[in-house]
Amino acid sequence: MLTDFLSNEYAPQWISALGTLLLACVALWGNSFKTLFIRPKLILSLKKTEKEAGELTYDGGKPVRYYHLILRNKSKFLKATDVQINLIRVDQKKETGQYDQLCAFEGIPFCWQFHEYLERTRDIYANKLIADLCKLTRESFQFTTYITPNVMQKNYTDSFDMQIHIRAQSVETSSNLLVLRIKWDGVWTDEGASNVKIEDVSKTYKKDTI
Repeated sequence: MLTDFLSNEYAPQWISALGTLLLACVALWGNSFKTLFIRPKLILSLKKTEKEAGELTYDGGKPVRYYHLILRNKSKFLKATDVQINLIRVDQKKETGQYDQLCAFEGIPFCWQFHEYLERTRDIYANKLIADLCKLTRESFQFTTYITPNVMQKNYTDSFDMQIHIRAQSVETSSNLLVLRIKWDGVWTDEGASNVKIEDVSKTYKKDTI
């Protein structure tokens, strides 16, 4: 019987050995168990106040409008490490009005706001991180990723209507999928709302996507 075994003279040695084994497992795999069962919660969204107007600023004396993404960690005491916000898919609008996949990627990182002074990956606790989504100048529209894939233009000078899929990724977890529809009529305006329209369609995009 187990009770007889535990009550005999060898029980303390077995209990001590079991305790040592458990401590060794925690030391070796504790972080892995923690990552598996307790993770940060990353929430990715568009900076809604810029949905139409954009943030008007000046670069080298020339006006530019920036649009941004916001990443939050809802787990106050769990750090998300080596975070990137990635472009993972681009859809193009067809004549039928539906969006068809143009290309998909493993992940092309967007630039962090003020990325010139930051590492490409960042850690996030309970604070928020801001990344550049795109920018509009008098000359062109640009997506602000670190690299531009061959199937996309570095500078858009004509009107377009496309749908992009974005997800943040850390060592521990990934964020919600953010799907944005971005339209531009090819015109720059100095005052009021810009002609770039950005809509979050994360919950509804499937009904209009091939």
